[in-house]
Amino acid sequence: MKRLILTMVAFFAFVSLFAQPGSKYDISGNWYAYDAEGNRIERMDIMIVYNDDLEDYYAHFSEWVTSFQGERGYDNGIGKPGEEKVMLHNKSRIIFTSDSLFNFSMHILRDIVYNGRQVYVLHHWYDLNLRYIPQKNKIVGYGNKTRVYEAMGNNNYKSVSEAIEHGRGNVGIDCSGDCGIQEVIYRRY
Repeated sequence: MKRLILTMVAFFAFVSLFAQPGSKYDISGNWYAYDAEGNRIERMDIMIVYNDDLEDYYAHFSEWVTSFQGERGYDNGIGKPGEEKVMLHNKSRIIFTSDSLFNFSMHILRDIVYNGRQVYVLHHWYDLNLRYIPQKNKIVGYGNKTRVYEAMGNNNYKSVSEAIEHGRGNVGIDCSGDCGIQEVIYRRY
């Protein structure tokens, strides 16, 4: 019996060496994103949730699909009557490297659809490396841009890729690999 108990204690001690370190801080909640100059980066807002069953934190973020129902439209970030935004929620598992350091990946997709046809596409892929500062109740860090794609197409085609294929669209940015860094500061809602 004594041997069984010692074996179990040794087993759990061994398993805990390989367990993912969690945070001793509760980072759950909604977080607004800002750049280093204090400007809002709405597309990078996140909601962090803790899953009790899996004992892991997850970052939830949104992918936007914007649709214009009117005859004329363009996106100036303000929004217009007849505009419809669809938020598709995505999530990434947060990986802790210490109590306050963590990272996860984020994929931002923004499509603008005009009269049922895709006219604009923006894709950003980030690997976010962040640090929670409990004294200031904020999260700071940076996102390595691993993929950036931005393109526009003519609304006579169903998609931007089809317009580009027929010479009626253009690619503004198409980068893979090291596409820059986005500094980010998160503050709770």
